[in-house]
Amino acid sequence: VFFGITWYLSLNPSKLVDWFGKFLTPLLVLIVAVIVGKAIIDPIGEPAAPLAAYKENAFFGGFIQGYLTMDAISALVFGIVVVQVIRSKGIKESSQIAKITVVSGIIAVLGLTLIYLSLAYLGSTSTSLGISENGGLILTNVVNELYGT
Repeated sequence: VFFGITWYLSLNPSKLVDWFGKFLTPLLVLIVAVIVGKAIIDPIGEPAAPLAAYKENAFFGGFIQGYLTMDAISALVFGIVVVQVIRSKGIKESSQIAKITVVSGIIAVLGLTLIYLSLAYLGSTSTSLGISENGGLILTNVVNELYGT
Protein backbone atom coordinates (compact mmCIF):
# COMPACT_ATOMS: atom_id res chain seq x y z
CA VAL A 1 0.00 0.00 0.00
CA PHE A 2 2.78 2.43 0.99
CA PHE A 3 4.74 1.85 -2.22
CA GLY A 4 1.57 2.12 -4.30
CA ILE A 5 0.74 5.49 -2.78
CA THR A 6 4.36 6.62 -3.17
CA TRP A 7 4.37 5.56 -6.82
CA TYR A 8 1.10 7.40 -7.48
CA LEU A 9 2.36 10.57 -5.81
CA SER A 10 5.64 10.44 -7.73
CA LEU A 11 3.65 10.36 -10.97
CA ASN A 12 1.60 13.39 -9.88
CA PRO A 13 3.84 15.56 -7.66
CA SER A 14 1.77 18.67 -8.40
CA LYS A 15 -1.20 17.03 -6.65
CA LEU A 16 0.77 16.33 -3.47
CA VAL A 17 -0.52 19.36 -1.54
CA ASP A 18 -4.10 18.64 -2.63
CA TRP A 19 -3.74 15.00 -1.57
CA PHE A 20 -2.43 15.98 1.87
CA GLY A 21 -5.20 18.52 2.31
CA LYS A 22 -8.01 16.27 1.17
CA PHE A 23 -7.02 12.93 2.65
CA LEU A 24 -4.04 12.74 4.98
CA THR A 25 -4.73 15.73 7.23
CA PRO A 26 -8.40 14.83 7.85
CA LEU A 27 -7.36 11.23 8.51
CA LEU A 28 -4.77 12.30 11.10
CA VAL A 29 -7.25 14.65 12.78
CA LEU A 30 -9.83 11.86 12.85
CA ILE A 31 -7.33 9.46 14.45
CA VAL A 32 -6.44 11.99 17.16
CA ALA A 33 -10.16 12.71 17.71
CA VAL A 34 -10.90 9.00 18.16
CA ILE A 35 -8.04 8.61 20.64
CA VAL A 36 -9.01 11.71 22.63
CA GLY A 37 -12.71 10.81 22.49
CA LYS A 38 -11.98 7.40 24.00
CA ALA A 39 -9.75 9.04 26.64
CA ILE A 40 -12.56 11.43 27.60
CA ILE A 41 -15.19 8.69 27.77
CA ASP A 42 -12.92 6.18 29.53
CA PRO A 43 -10.05 8.17 31.09
CA ILE A 44 -6.88 6.40 32.15
CA GLY A 45 -6.64 8.58 35.26
CA GLU A 46 -7.29 11.99 36.73
CA PRO A 47 -5.47 15.01 35.30
CA ALA A 48 -2.17 15.39 37.14
CA ALA A 49 -0.63 18.53 38.57
CA PRO A 50 1.94 20.17 36.31
CA LEU A 51 5.62 19.32 36.69
CA ALA A 52 7.72 21.74 38.74
CA ALA A 53 9.19 23.29 35.59
CA TYR A 54 5.69 24.23 34.41
CA LYS A 55 4.05 25.36 37.68
CA GLU A 56 5.06 28.94 37.00
CA ASN A 57 5.32 30.52 33.57
CA ALA A 58 3.79 27.47 31.90
CA PHE A 59 2.94 29.42 28.76
CA PHE A 60 6.50 30.63 28.18
CA GLY A 61 8.01 27.25 29.05
CA GLY A 62 5.66 25.57 26.59
CA PHE A 63 6.33 28.24 23.99
CA ILE A 64 10.08 27.67 24.24
CA GLN A 65 9.62 23.90 24.00
CA GLY A 66 7.39 24.42 20.96
CA TYR A 67 10.01 26.69 19.43
CA LEU A 68 12.61 23.97 19.95
CA THR A 69 10.41 21.58 17.96
CA MET A 70 10.56 24.08 15.09
CA ASP A 71 6.81 24.81 15.19
CA ALA A 72 7.43 28.56 15.03
CA ILE A 73 9.95 28.26 12.20
CA SER A 74 7.72 25.89 10.24
CA ALA A 75 4.98 28.54 10.39
CA LEU A 76 7.10 30.66 8.05
CA VAL A 77 7.34 27.79 5.60
CA PHE A 78 3.59 27.25 5.98
CA GLY A 79 2.98 30.86 4.98
CA ILE A 80 5.10 30.53 1.86
CA VAL A 81 3.35 27.31 0.85
CA VAL A 82 -0.09 28.86 1.43
CA VAL A 83 0.73 31.86 -0.77
CA GLN A 84 2.10 29.62 -3.53
CA VAL A 85 -0.98 27.38 -3.46
CA ILE A 86 -3.29 30.41 -3.55
CA ARG A 87 -1.42 31.79 -6.56
CA SER A 88 -1.52 28.39 -8.27
CA LYS A 89 -5.32 28.51 -7.97
CA GLY A 90 -5.34 31.62 -10.17
CA ILE A 91 -5.73 34.31 -7.51
CA LYS A 92 -3.40 37.20 -8.32
CA GLU A 93 -4.75 40.20 -6.37
CA SER A 94 -2.54 40.95 -3.35
CA SER A 95 -5.40 41.89 -1.03
CA GLN A 96 -7.26 38.66 -1.84
CA ILE A 97 -4.09 36.60 -1.29
CA ALA A 98 -3.54 38.34 2.07
CA LYS A 99 -7.15 37.74 3.14
CA ILE A 100 -7.03 34.03 2.27
CA THR A 101 -3.64 33.67 3.97
CA VAL A 102 -4.95 35.25 7.19
CA VAL A 103 -8.03 33.01 7.19
CA SER A 104 -5.79 29.98 6.58
CA GLY A 105 -3.57 31.06 9.46
CA ILE A 106 -6.54 31.44 11.81
CA ILE A 107 -7.82 27.98 10.87
CA ALA A 108 -4.32 26.56 11.41
CA VAL A 109 -3.97 28.23 14.83
CA LEU A 110 -7.37 26.97 15.97
CA GLY A 111 -6.65 23.47 14.69
CA LEU A 112 -3.20 23.29 16.26
CA THR A 113 -4.57 24.66 19.54
CA LEU A 114 -7.21 21.94 19.61
CA ILE A 115 -4.66 19.24 18.78
CA TYR A 116 -2.13 20.44 21.38
CA LEU A 117 -4.78 20.80 24.10
CA SER A 118 -5.97 17.28 23.28
CA LEU A 119 -2.44 15.89 23.48
CA ALA A 120 -1.86 17.78 26.75
CA TYR A 121 -5.02 16.20 28.16
CA LEU A 122 -3.81 12.75 27.11
CA GLY A 123 -0.45 13.35 28.77
CA SER A 124 -1.98 14.80 31.91
CA THR A 125 -4.38 11.89 32.44
CA SER A 126 -1.82 9.19 31.71
CA THR A 127 0.71 9.76 34.50
CA SER A 128 -0.17 6.34 35.94
CA LEU A 129 1.59 4.82 32.92
CA GLY A 130 4.93 6.20 34.08
CA ILE A 131 7.24 8.85 32.75
CA SER A 132 8.20 8.60 29.08
CA GLU A 133 11.15 10.14 27.30
CA ASN A 134 9.06 11.97 24.72
CA GLY A 135 5.54 12.67 23.52
CA GLY A 136 5.63 9.90 20.93
CA LEU A 137 6.13 7.29 23.64
CA ILE A 138 3.40 8.84 25.77
CA LEU A 139 0.97 8.68 22.85
CA THR A 140 1.96 5.07 22.11
CA ASN A 141 1.45 4.09 25.75
CA VAL A 142 -1.90 5.89 25.89
CA VAL A 143 -3.17 4.15 22.75
CA ASN A 144 -1.97 0.77 24.06
CA GLU A 145 -3.76 1.40 27.36
CA LEU A 146 -6.98 2.61 25.74
CA TYR A 147 -7.22 0.09 22.92
CA GLY A 148 -4.90 -2.73 23.98
CA THR A 149 -1.83 -4.00 22.19
